[in-house]
Amino acid sequence: MEKYLMKKNILTFCLTGSLIISTLSVGAQTPSGKPTQEAPKSHSLTSLPDFIQPEPIQFKGEGVSLSGTLFLPKNKVGQKIPAIVMISDFYSHQDGIKVYKGQHNSYLDLAKHFVQRGFAVLRYDRRCTGESECALNATLAVAADDGLGAVSYLTERKEIDATKIFVFGHGDGSFIATGIAGHKPVAGVITTVAPGRTASKLLREWARQRVADLKMPEAEAAKYVETVDAAILRLAAGGAKPEELNIDPKDDLLFPLLKSTDYAYSWLLDDPLALYPLVRGSVLVIHGGKDRRVNPRDGNFIRDSLKTGEHKDYQTVVLPDMDYFLKENKGTPGFESDNDVSRPLDPALLKLIDEWLAKRIR
Repeated sequence: MEKYLMKKNILTFCLTGSLIISTLSVGAQTPSGKPTQEAPKSHSLTSLPDFIQPEPIQFKGEGVSLSGTLFLPKNKVGQKIPAIVMISDFYSHQDGIKVYKGQHNSYLDLAKHFVQRGFAVLRYDRRCTGESECALNATLAVAADDGLGAVSYLTERKEIDATKIFVFGHGDGSFIATGIAGHKPVAGVITTVAPGRTASKLLREWARQRVADLKMPEAEAAKYVETVDAAILRLAAGGAKPEELNIDPKDDLLFPLLKSTDYAYSWLLDDPLALYPLVRGSVLVIHGGKDRRVNPRDGNFIRDSLKTGEHKDYQTVVLPDMDYFLKENKGTPGFESDNDVSRPLDPALLKLIDEWLAKRIR
């Protein structure tokens, strides 16, 4: 029993801590608007290559001040340059994604790569993360308004070519990226491991994956899946109060949903496919064949949405060896590979994005 519980605790973190990155902990905040979670140690301004000029920044989101980092290529000083806004999966740090044994600095590594290719890159901590402020009753729409603030900030910078601003989203950040591009013209949108279904469907999949990975006894597994279904139905009905739901505080898959029931409501019900036909700009949709969190078939749903909306410039790609962390995985995806933070970004991902961007900044 002790061995089972230890495995249960470790796998719960792996499946939920890195899966939804405490997805709905947006409610973990103080009335003063200060974040309550200690920010992971940032590598954004230390040990950087000589070609990067880093600058800590702040900009206005929807009722909050958001903190970020702007990377500028030193060899482009005095020139108007293209730029990329990078939007993390929810509750990830602007550098990367925390896992049980460390942190995948995927966003930081991507930013370095883009700067080397001549782009300015803005990354920021989403509300209630890192040094960014919090506010109550946040929803996905509010998060998209925060992202619009990042784009607006870049358009006001003299170094930036405002006609060549791209938005990059990862996971839940892809939802926000498409929301931005539906409200403000951008040069293009890159979505990675983007869900093509509502989170209520994904949450049920994650619950089934969890009980399978934990090798729960059949009766316990059935009871847990039933608990997840009940929580989804109550939260999706709107107006749920935490005390109404009988959820174990140690359940990292469900308990974060109670931190902000408003966010949970929008997260569970908002259809990401509704946003893609509204995007103004080129679209590149990337999924990974080794992703344990978002099935690459979701890319097919997104492609059909773009096609139905008669979008003129889009591309959907599945990279066979890319996982959720945007890294190369030649083996079988699982707990060990998820926690190997030394693995590099998938070279196929870098090549694909480089070629796609090059065609759009000519």
